Amino acid sequence: MKHRIIIVTLITVFALTSLQAQTKQGHFIIGGASSIEVSQTKGGFSTAPSESKVTTISIKPEVGYFLFDNFSVGLSANLLGYTSGSVSGDASLLSEFKYFFQGTNYRPFVKANMGYRYKNLRDIFSMVMYVNEAHGLAFGGGVGGAFFVRENLSIDLELQYLYSNLKQIGGPYYDFYTDTKKEYVAKANEIKIFVGFSLYL
Repeated sequence: MKHRIIIVTLITVFALTSLQAQTKQGHFIIGGASSIEVSQTKGGFSTAPSESKVTTISIKPEVGYFLFDNFSVGLSANLLGYTSGSVSGDASLLSEFKYFFQGTNYRPFVKANMGYRYKNLRDIFSMVMYVNEAHGLAFGGGVGGAFFVRENLSIDLELQYLYSNLKQIGGPYYDFYTDTKKEYVAKANEIKIFVGFSLYL
């Protein structure tokens, strides 16, 4: 009986050590994820503010480096495709600061993000199409978990919050149809659920 307890203990310690080693200082993390997002944006032109709700499918590749044990620093890109709403294009480049907690086959983590976001908005006024580009600062954070199916491969589930403060590129323009100046601005609060995988090298 004692021998069995010792064997089980050794196997558990070995498995835990193997998983912890993947998040040790000097290792890399490469991953990819997709998400379904529901966002509510209050914004529009200064003369005609509006509110919109959009359902989005996005793809997010990520690369990082473990600067310290269990703490990685990296970059993620987010490319979005809209299934509804007026926005036709959206992309962001964010920093990734991620900390992994201790665990065996499951490693919970917390993260923080900050970076740049770009939006391409299309509106139709009097049968004339205007393409309005906006950009600005985005920041947020999230929580999640890595489910290790192998020593260096995990399936990840993540909940992320992102705030964006966007302004039209080039500033306001003059609308000859309404004889007014217009500028697109937006402050967006978004919650995203990501499902993906990570490879630890």
